[in-house]
Amino acid sequence: LEGAAAAARVTRTEAQEEFKDERLAAAREAQAAQDADLARALQADEEEAAREEAASPSPQPGPQGSPRCGLPGCIRRAERHGFCSELHFARARSLSILAPPSDDIERAFCAPSGTYACLLLTRKSSDRQPLCDQFLQAWRKPGPQPRIERVYRVVADNRIRDRFEAYAAKVGNERRRFHETSLRCNFGIDLGAAPCADPGCRICSIMQGGFRLEHAGSGPLSANRANRYGNGLYFSATSGKSNDYAYGSERVRGNRNWRCLLVASVAAGRAFRTEEVSLALDGEPPDGHDSVVGEV
Repeated sequence: LEGAAAAARVTRTEAQEEFKDERLAAAREAQAAQDADLARALQADEEEAAREEAASPSPQPGPQGSPRCGLPGCIRRAERHGFCSELHFARARSLSILAPPSDDIERAFCAPSGTYACLLLTRKSSDRQPLCDQFLQAWRKPGPQPRIERVYRVVADNRIRDRFEAYAAKVGNERRRFHETSLRCNFGIDLGAAPCADPGCRICSIMQGGFRLEHAGSGPLSANRANRYGNGLYFSATSGKSNDYAYGSERVRGNRNWRCLLVASVAAGRAFRTEEVSLALDGEPPDGHDSVVGEV
């Protein structure tokens, strides 16, 4: 009976692994199909614009300062819903693209769930440079600094934002910190890639549902490094430290390596500071404290 039970456990484990592999393969196929759809759509836009330009001597772009069509690559004036035509409006929706809400937004993506959006900041955005400065100043690693290619603003679900603001108002000490985890899709890496709905994609899951304690310790290197200060949500003031955990989001494009990193507002409240490399905590900071800061 013991031998039969062991065999049954092995069979179930193998079936679970096969199921996980199938889900991962399906998610990758879906992302590849989405990327191909975007490439075909942009090619069709270029061909359509070329035909219209050849047929009409009038210029296609709108007057200087007027809003442009929200579909990337189109330079015509926005007429309705932030797009130049119903065709481009429908095409943008099929690609999870929104019309940029302001001039400092290059493009905007709607999440598959419709509960959050990701806005790509232009280089003239007033929000972009402070983030870049903080990242580079907090790198603190030997050798050359990485190059920042894109910065997205995540417009979170109202319920998540309201919950955080209520907690921050209660405990105070709000800071902006770095967090790194894995990425299954190509959002942030490929310019045309929208966020995905794969629950195994940690970055997209966090953007959709916020940081969740039940996932603590399940990110990159979790098999090799236990949570040093107990079960909790881990952030760093050092961008280079967060980058140590970033290999799960790494992609190679041409001869360059790309990675994604999250920047989050953290309400630390009253912090318990320690120089110990680890503490045996049961999931809660020491009494009278809201967080633990390791100064090592």
